[in-house]
Amino acid sequence: MSNRFPFMPLVAFLVGLPSGAGCLSLRVDIRRDTGALDNLSASLGKDSLSERTMATLRTEGLDSEWKSRPGFAVGQLFRTTVDSPTADRLFALSEMHHQMAGASRVPPDEVLRHHYLCAGFAHHYLLSASAEAAAEDERRATLAPADAFDPRFRLACDLYNHALSRALVILRAMKVSRPGDAIRVDSADGGTLDVSLQDRGLSIPPHEVGAVHLASEFSVSGLSTQVVGYGLGVPLVVERRRDPKRVEKLYLSTMSVPATAYLNFSDDLSSLGHCQAVTIELHDPRRTRGFRVRDRMVPLQRNLTAPLAYGLADSGLERLSLKGFFRGDLLADGGQLLLLEPYEKGKIPVVLVHGLLSSPVTWTPVVNDLMADPEIGRNYQFWVFVYPTSQPFAVTASQLRAELDRVRKRVDPDGSDKVIDRTVLVGHSMGGLVSRMAASDSGEAVWSALSSRRLDELALDADTKQAISQVVYFKPHPQVARVVFAATPHHGSVLANTALGRVGRALARPPSKLMERTRTILRQAPGVLGSDLASRLTSVDSLAPDSPFILAMSEAVVPSVPYHTIAGILPPGSRGVRAESFLLGSDNELYGDGVVPYVSARLDGAQSEVLVMADHTTVHHHPRALAEFRRVLRLHMRESESILPVSGTRKGQP
Repeated sequence: MSNRFPFMPLVAFLVGLPSGAGCLSLRVDIRRDTGALDNLSASLGKDSLSERTMATLRTEGLDSEWKSRPGFAVGQLFRTTVDSPTADRLFALSEMHHQMAGASRVPPDEVLRHHYLCAGFAHHYLLSASAEAAAEDERRATLAPADAFDPRFRLACDLYNHALSRALVILRAMKVSRPGDAIRVDSADGGTLDVSLQDRGLSIPPHEVGAVHLASEFSVSGLSTQVVGYGLGVPLVVERRRDPKRVEKLYLSTMSVPATAYLNFSDDLSSLGHCQAVTIELHDPRRTRGFRVRDRMVPLQRNLTAPLAYGLADSGLERLSLKGFFRGDLLADGGQLLLLEPYEKGKIPVVLVHGLLSSPVTWTPVVNDLMADPEIGRNYQFWVFVYPTSQPFAVTASQLRAELDRVRKRVDPDGSDKVIDRTVLVGHSMGGLVSRMAASDSGEAVWSALSSRRLDELALDADTKQAISQVVYFKPHPQVARVVFAATPHHGSVLANTALGRVGRALARPPSKLMERTRTILRQAPGVLGSDLASRLTSVDSLAPDSPFILAMSEAVVPSVPYHTIAGILPPGSRGVRAESFLLGSDNELYGDGVVPYVSARLDGAQSEVLVMADHTTVHHHPRALAEFRRVLRLHMRESESILPVSGTRKGQP
């Protein structure tokens, strides 16, 4: 990348960003260590049984048989357990099959059977162990052993999850990995195992299920928090299969969704010794956090971070943080609204808008954090807006308004999903200005700041007039009901007027369509918008405090919906403050986040204002900012539609 963009460090510095800071450094790597035990507790040996299980075998008189004839020992203990099940015997059987599955020179079919039985006995142990406690306390909501301090309880969960994960890997090698896939496996003792995978509420239909991976097969770096939940089941990353012949423009091409595989067992313990029809259920852990089995609540193991990171890290969006500035034509159609998850009716959209030299990947920590909140996960869905950051933010705002209309028509053509009219916009940096314009009434303010003549008086062709009108004349979009601003330069950034700002203008490359439209205006109506219009048509120009767009915004363009502010403040003497002082002079008193002064980040009329000790690029990642996002979304969820004026007064619009 350094060879193609030799001025990248300079441009990054000019806009107040550390090199590459427009986006989070998100990586998802395949784990190379495929040890047999994975994360299974060290309390279980790899080549020998635990002392607790060996004590059980000694009590049963099977310790020597296990060493010489393990199959015989398992069979004897199984028959005893069917007649008189105890927690000790069930746990021992689970661990014994775990050991037998890991033995050398065992055929894959037999390994699969041992994993199945390991999971089965662990499952019976967990439920049987909780029976006594359940009888004592009917109000107990989750699984618990009779002795809550017995370490074997968590070990049994690990045995179950490990066995099921290994079974899934074997089945995948047998081409059984998606809903509807099935296979019959014959065992050495003459029995059969009919295994099938079934959809139990995945967020994508079965025909769209592509490759399926274990979440544990990936290592995610770049995120400080992993959203996981503990219980039974194997967290999965399910790729969405897309039709390569179809231009969709709705979802990420690499979108992946979370799932959890769960294998249930009948109450009849003896059935583990017979031919079995086995169904591995695939659940959506965002919709199903657990379910009742034998009158007990079983929580599902889940991993929501791996699917999110896997889809975004390989999407190509992170590269747009630079390329979208240097080569605006990479996004041929301008801004585009993309859904991070399958559209779900009844969930309020949260549209995340990135800033200059950035991309939607910058929102990964925010989405990851918000998904961890069950209430937010049940009530919100997350969309991102990507655009060439070299163009003026007013142009981007017109594209966002158009994209909100387009996506609404695509996912809700009859307008029956009323919660879309309660959409929340969240904008970082320049993305906040884009969001502000989508929630405001321009009146004549924007056009008047650009020209002293009326637009309808100009000798411009109809297409050009319409294109200008879409940028400078707008109403609050009927779907937008609330806005959150993070490090937004409402009154511009003085860095845009420095010497390095001028370098940035020279390096920025707005889309060709925009430049061609500008040349048409200069040709058909010379001087109306200034003779230097073509040289002022970059995002850096539009962010200057004396920019016509900023002046119009400061004086008249105010959101007509509730809005909130999150601003960054750096301590005196910090690196960001020193860099700002170097660029603006040592007498600079416009303290802020190193790019946006506090006086520019605040907007009168905000319902709330939160200050965080962070630089410009990490304001929206700060723990206090994340807490504010959660608070605002909970507030928005509970407020009556009657206080959301925009959507309430524009019914019937798309």
